[in-house]
Amino acid sequence: MTSATKTILTGLATFAVGTALWLFGLDTQIFIFTPSKVGVVLMVVGGAEALYGVYRTWRHSSKAATASRSSDGT
Repeated sequence: MTSATKTILTGLATFAVGTALWLFGLDTQIFIFTPSKVGVVLMVVGGAEALYGVYRTWRHSSKAATASRSSDGT
């Protein structure tokens, strides 16, 4: 599994945990923080990480296509 794929999966897992906290933590308040607010932060971080993984995947495939074109002599 490539590093970009791991980044996408990690981002999606973080997003899913954040969504669960946001949905089920609305009525709860722990000593210092509210789980729903932490869930929103995790959703933003997870979404950004997943998008970064998609960017890395796209960038890698773009570089591979450029390298194959230059090696063809065209």
